[in-house]
Amino acid sequence: MSCAQVIEPTELLRAHGALLQEVYSILEQEEKRDDMLRASILGGGSNRVNRIHGSGPEQLFRLEEISRTCARHRSLFLPARHYPGAIPHAALLAIRGLEARSGASLGGFMIMAPTAHFRKCPAGAVPRLFVPVENGGYFLVYGPGRVRSGWLARLGAFLGRS
Repeated sequence: MSCAQVIEPTELLRAHGALLQEVYSILEQEEKRDDMLRASILGGGSNRVNRIHGSGPEQLFRLEEISRTCARHRSLFLPARHYPGAIPHAALLAIRGLEARSGASLGGFMIMAPTAHFRKCPAGAVPRLFVPVENGGYFLVYGPGRVRSGWLARLGAFLGRS
């Protein structure tokens, strides 16, 4: 005869319910955190300069570079509060990761998107989200950005430092 303990079905259901309640509370906390982050992106107008540690040169852009890209693709580069669309969840995850790496919250968000998206944003639109960094540059936090090749990235980093 084994000494296995028999668990009553009501105890099992109670434990299952407690576990589900804990999962729901964690999900609620994460949703509130996402809402607060969205509000800070779309509502904030701070022009502060962010320090991002461990950022690669392929994500750093000069204002002249951004202006040329905007002119070429008929896009605007404006503070995020002017963007009527929703911020994708993947962008929030990228911001959280950067904030964890930097040890500070980010601010001064800028968005690059086609001109039409600032009037009426279509569903599923993916804007490019930037934050200002030192030396007058902008860090691409999220978006379909180009990936520079190795030598071009090093050249951009060198030119950005001088």
